[in-house]
Amino acid sequence: MNEFNIINKETGEIWKYDNWEAIPNTSFPADGLSVYVRKKGLKFDSSSIFVLKEKKKKEVTPLCHPNYGTYLLIIERRIYTKMYQISIQFEFSNEYFYAYWFRILQHLQQDTGIIFLRDKKGNRIASNKSDLINICKATKVMFYKFWKECTEKHYIKEVKNHEFKDTPATFFIVNPEIATNGNKIPKSFMELFYSDVTDSCLEFIDLSK
Repeated sequence: MNEFNIINKETGEIWKYDNWEAIPNTSFPADGLSVYVRKKGLKFDSSSIFVLKEKKKKEVTPLCHPNYGTYLLIIERRIYTKMYQISIQFEFSNEYFYAYWFRILQHLQQDTGIIFLRDKKGNRIASNKSDLINICKATKVMFYKFWKECTEKHYIKEVKNHEFKDTPATFFIVNPEIATNGNKIPKSFMELFYSDVTDSCLEFIDLSK
């Protein structure tokens, strides 16, 4: 559906929708581009005829990650505190697992969701379970219980035998529906969780088009 601005015919000033309302039971003038409106709470008068001008949509520039392919631009606005408030069910069976999850969220690579590790060698992609245990600061027993839930509930995906450039043979990515760092995600990564990205609860702009 097209979106429009309401413009004052006399001054050219643009009025926001939340300040104005259409007058019920009135027809459009003959030009089909004007509409009768009034400021909320005030009576309508003959000077309150405004012109509808279609908003120009921003052109989307194709964008790809150098290693992982085409990006999807996430256009859903989500509330961010320590974690996203999300529309899909998210829970753990053990309260300690939430602490592990929070630590993982502090190690997400921007615009990919790949889990990375900060150590004496600098930032590097986590490439094995030992790296994840270090991030979570968990015992092996507790970590593997946490890991079992994360994989069964599709919170984290372990990626092996891939063809991505400059990436370890094994790496881990968080489900973008639950958490992301940035507003883009490679389409190839979203397809790790959904064969058809439209099945996700997120809305996207495909930056390959």
